[in-house]
Amino acid sequence: MKRPLAFLALVMGVVTLADQARTAPATTAPPRTGPARTGPARTGPARTGPARTGPAKTGPAAGAAPRAAPAPATAAATATAGAPVGYNTPEALFIASKVQAYYNKTQDFKAKFKQTYSKAFHGPETPRFGYLWVKKPGLMRWDYAAPHKRQLICDGKKIWIYVPGDRQVFWRDLLESALPTAITFLWGKGDITSEFYVTLVGGSKYASPKTIVMKLLPKQPNSNFKHVLFVVETATGMVSQSLLFDHLGNKNHYFFTEPVVNSGVPNASFQFTPPAGVRVIKATDDVQP
Repeated sequence: MKRPLAFLALVMGVVTLADQARTAPATTAPPRTGPARTGPARTGPARTGPARTGPAKTGPAAGAAPRAAPAPATAAATATAGAPVGYNTPEALFIASKVQAYYNKTQDFKAKFKQTYSKAFHGPETPRFGYLWVKKPGLMRWDYAAPHKRQLICDGKKIWIYVPGDRQVFWRDLLESALPTAITFLWGKGDITSEFYVTLVGGSKYASPKTIVMKLLPKQPNSNFKHVLFVVETATGMVSQSLLFDHLGNKNHYFFTEPVVNSGVPNASFQFTPPAGVRVIKATDDVQP
């Protein structure tokens, strides 16, 4: 297994983004103060010449209502500013907001998943199957059942990755792992459109009569992936499939089925204790187990 943190993001169907750009508040220079300048008044001959003639300037009549100031930019206009052509259209922003709203109101959910990883020049690998549980705040568990067992558990403090066949457990403090909005939106945190430009993909082979495909392009280029597709249920805003495409043309495709929302998943489902006899390793980006 290569790069545990990259694996964490690939499990989600999206890879880690850079931390959100931090913008410093704008500062305004203080007004200059000091004694007023004084000096002799300028004098000189009065200017003379023919009077200027032309149409009289007109303006609002006395007592007329003042002209209204221009309306401030709308949120949609602000989101569209600076976006690539075809991105952040009102229709795409509406679907993104629907996805965000769905997970904002979801306290917990569980589902079955299927993963298919396809290499650009070698085709798809053997599909993997398993179960997913997510609960606010910050709890997540992926159990791979076939063809090989593995677990990824986020207990709110640490991220654990356990591959029984390797008899190794990797862990890392959650605070050290800058999880991207593409993951944290599942817990109702972050905002998809703050880190991604979004557009709708018409005629996509992944769409169906009840779903629509949304493409997410990172605002900050990322070496791990090029873009992401979400297959979104138009009625609810739930993501039923996610596809990650890297810069080499490889594709990581996840299908989510039989979702159950707000069923009261117990916190105990996200607790993990390394089994006896396994090697426990603190993961770094450089670990190559």
